[in-house]
Amino acid sequence: MDIPDEQLESLARVLLPIIQGYLSSEQGEKDYAEWTAKKQLNNKQKQEKSR
Repeated sequence: MDIPDEQLESLARVLLPIIQGYLSSEQGEKDYAEWTAKKQLNNKQKQEKSR
């Protein structure tokens, strides 16, 4: 499915401020920190399994 660039740009204009607002909120910062910690742990476990 190919979405026209104009539609993608319109969607980005709507979503970007919402996402930025959430990530700069206290809850957003907490959720992002938890997500990055889980991602780092997952990557570490994958590296250990591939050895």
